[in-house]
Amino acid sequence: MTDMGADPVAYEWLRLGVRAALEDNREDARYYFVQAVRTDLNFARAWLYLGGVADDPALTLSCLQKVLRLDSNETQARAGLVWAREKLGLLQPLLPLLPSLSQADLLPQPAPAVEAPPAPAAPPRTLLWGGLPAPTLPKGGGAIRGIGEKFAANPVTGTGSMSVPIATWSVPTASTSRRIESI
Repeated sequence: MTDMGADPVAYEWLRLGVRAALEDNREDARYYFVQAVRTDLNFARAWLYLGGVADDPALTLSCLQKVLRLDSNETQARAGLVWAREKLGLLQPLLPLLPSLSQADLLPQPAPAVEAPPAPAAPPRTLLWGGLPAPTLPKGGGAIRGIGEKFAANPVTGTGSMSVPIATWSVPTASTSRRIESI
């Protein structure tokens, strides 16, 4: 894996992450590796290590796919990809392989670069880790104004209260109808 062009700050984040991982402090290691990939999005080694300390196999899968896009010959990423896919149930149990095939031969290879199609009319939904579609918010409209609901939080006790006004109607009685007529 060649990361010679990586940002020096990203290397420092990576070094701190490796130290934390060796001390079995996965949470700190994950933080440092995230900082490394934020500093240099094309730092394949940082993506590889981030995938290695991820608690979620879907995050591991996403990180290792990024590594393989940056360096398609990275063998550790290929092995980790098989592991993550098995954990997520995305890899069918393999039949006994022919002597000339290995599991790496069965993994999807990166697609050759092709010319991008024209942009769609609607914005595409981005995919989250593991290929899940990102949630979208409904379009606004319909409500002209709020109904006067109020929420209050008490930071001392950690409780909250919500009040929602309820519309009530009163039936006119003889006393209210006399007041209306007198006005």
